[in-house]
Amino acid sequence: MTQQINSISREQLEKVKAPFGAARPLPAAAYYNQEFYEAERENIFCKHWVPVLFDFDVAKPGQALPFSYFDMPLLAVRGHDKKLRVFHNIVPYDGCLAVLRPADGLEKIETPYHGWVYDLEGKLTAAPFWDGTPEGSLRSVAEYETDLREIQCRTYLHTVFISLSQEPSSFENHIAPISRQFSEYDLDQAAIAADELDQPIVITAVTNCNWKIFFDIDGPNVLHESFVHRDYRNSPLHPRVTKDGVKTYREIIDGYLVGIGFNRSDFAETYGAVDPSKPHLGRDGTLPDAAGFVDLYP
Repeated sequence: MTQQINSISREQLEKVKAPFGAARPLPAAAYYNQEFYEAERENIFCKHWVPVLFDFDVAKPGQALPFSYFDMPLLAVRGHDKKLRVFHNIVPYDGCLAVLRPADGLEKIETPYHGWVYDLEGKLTAAPFWDGTPEGSLRSVAEYETDLREIQCRTYLHTVFISLSQEPSSFENHIAPISRQFSEYDLDQAAIAADELDQPIVITAVTNCNWKIFFDIDGPNVLHESFVHRDYRNSPLHPRVTKDGVKTYREIIDGYLVGIGFNRSDFAETYGAVDPSKPHLGRDGTLPDAAGFVDLYP
């Protein structure tokens, strides 16, 4: 059942949805109210495709990684078939965690409480002593829900997306705007940046704020650049608008993809020139000129 929001009035909602220029921001309660948070969790983060980890976090067959998503315990497992799967990290019978900590080299999953045994595809293979024998016949637990519950997951650009919806939308349609907006790039050739020890380079940060505030700040838009970063107003190295008032950028609003795009050649002095002889992701060996800063909602 869809969670309703009672902490925002119809009048406030109409002001938020008003045309640009007359619209007003969300009321303050949208950033701290528990009811609003729960409605967002159900209607946004449990219905859309969302990125939760990288494929190299669980790179090898036999690796398992428990993690939390909106206080829900989840589990990523790389099977012997090399496929990455994500499960609810809950044993259906006893409600306890199936895996307590990251593991490597697993042949099977042995749960810590009742000792049920699963294969790496989440199927129950043994229930020791459930019928009084060390092996435990699966017939003795046939009346229960036994297998780990798998969650829809897909990998794109080394990023693992999940959908908690029972009827998830098309993942291909969700990510299609990326390839549309950056059609000059052969994204299938994208690789992971690594350090001198050949370890993936991942930059992380903890932000103690409501997710909408972070999205507003991170969201790449010209108004943000002009009002937050003084250099974009004063420096000729950031010419988002020419002296004649002509835009040097384009707005990107394509499905759930939002941001700004521009031609790299127009900003060589700002971001530095790119040597076309160096490795790049251009199709047919041609250095792409299209560039941009985008966010894929949510």
